[in-house]
Amino acid sequence: MMTKEFSKNVVEVVNSRQRLVKKHLYGINVHFEPTFNAEMALRNL
Repeated sequence: MMTKEFSKNVVEVVNSRQRLVKKHLYGINVHFEPTFNAEMALRNL
């Protein structure tokens, strides 16, 4: 049976990983968005 402390630790680990993933995806988006926008503008000509 899981204890409250164990459950709390699991929730904290999951939340921490989710924050890291969001930061990572934001960094990728900032890096590629200008290239993506330029490519889409050229395709729409």
